[in-house]
Parts: sequence; C-alpha cells; structure tokens
Amino acid sequence: MSKPLFIKNEQGLYRVRGYFKPDELVRVAADILLDDMAGKEVMSNPANAARFVQLALAQEKNEHFSALFLNTQHQLLCFETLFTGTVDGASVYPRVVVQKALEFNAGAVIFAHNHPSGECEPSTADRQITVTEP
Repeated sequence: MSKPLFIKNEQGLYRVRGYFKPDELVRVAADILLDDMAGKEVMSNPANAARFVQLALAQEKNEHFSALFLNTQHQLLCFETLFTGTVDGASVYPRVVVQKALEFNAGAVIFAHNHPSGECEPSTADRQITVTEP
C-alpha cells in the first residue's frame, strides 16, 4: 500500500509528502481542495465549483468531461472524470452520466469540461449537449 501524498492534521492543515513537478503539484493541490470540500456546503456557490474544476483540469492535455456529484444539500460527494477525448473533443454518453449519478445517489450534478486549446467560448457541440428540451 502506498503512502498518501498529503496528510491532514487536527487543525485542518495539510502537509505534502515528497517532491513534485509543477503539473503533479497542481494535481495534489486539486486532491487537497477536493478533500477539503467533501461534505461541506460549498457547492451552492458557483465560484467554488469553478475554482475546483479549473484547478482539477488545468494540466490536462486532452478534453475531459467531468462531474461534481452532490447530495441534496449540495455537499460534494465525489468528483469524477467520466470521459476523456482528444485535443479538440470528447464523446459524452448520457446513459453513463445517469448511471454514475445513480451510483452516487446524487441529488444534484455539476458538469464541467476543459478546452486544452485555451479557447473559452463554447463550441456548437458544447451548446447542444447542455440544451434542455421540454
């Protein structure tokens, strides 16, 4: 069994173990942020969700479609990358998304994905996947 990359003391302070390259350090920071957010009512504020997702996906070289699964009080249950694509796209399968939400017994879900190109504007495909029909 491997040692954890970080430990948390009784005061809620974290200590990181080992040496890391910058991209690895970003991943450890995202893991710490996720650990700190778990079970707290922090996802009722969109800025908190955005801050976490930006950190979690910042170093990814390909597109990732991820989800923050929340309970009915919008407390974080889990963050998971559901699909990984290429540099300019990722296929998303709604059936898998629904299965995961049910698996975590989620009361709410926040979806996110990155654009490795740095382009912030949503593509036509991005817009189509988020359209709700009556």
